Formats: sequence, C-alpha cells, structure tokens
Amino acid sequence: MNKPVELDANTIQRYRKFSVPILIKKATRHFNAFIRDRDSRQPCIACGAWTYLQAGHFYSAGKYPRLRFNENNCLGECVPCNYFLSGNLLKYREGLIGRIGLEAVNELDRLS
Repeated sequence: MNKPVELDANTIQRYRKFSVPILIKKATRHFNAFIRDRDSRQPCIACGAWTYLQAGHFYSAGKYPRLRFNENNCLGECVPCNYFLSGNLLKYREGLIGRIGLEAVNELDRLS
C-alpha cells in the first residue's frame, strides 16, 4: 500500500470548509484521473480493447465504499464494458487475476 499523505495545518484549513461528500467527490475525481493515467498504456481490463479508458471498479464504489480508493479494485476499463455491460465482471475478474494475481484478488474478495 501507499504511504499515507501527511497533512500540514494549511492543507487542513483549506479543506475544512468542505463537507465530507464534497471531499469524496474531489478525491474521486483525482483518483480516477490517476487510474486513467496509470493504465493509459494498457488495454481494457475486461475486453482487451485499446481505447479511451475509464476508472472501472471491480467492486462497485457505491456498494463497497471502503474499496472506492483501492488501486487493485480499480483499473482502466472501456466505456462499453464499464457502462453498457455493467462492468463486464466475469471478464474483468479474469483480467484482474492476470494483472494483479490470484492472491491480490482473493484479498479484494476478503475486504469486500
């Protein structure tokens, strides 16, 4: 896992005026941009298409909020798989095992 970010007093004061839902929305925008950048040289995790990728979650961020910002739970996924096939989860799982390994996938299952 990544090292936690240290917050100084100025950073805390700057974000103090925002509600938790707004902070989650801001963090989600930055996290999704990170995932798209990280996986930009990879095909879609589910179907293997080389196209624009979104940040697709294996375990839904809405249903499993504790996994929303887990880097192993979120990989680049094309729009058709992410939206129209509701994540294309069977193929996503196969791709996930290939990319991060069965042990890491089992850990995601445990965390969910």
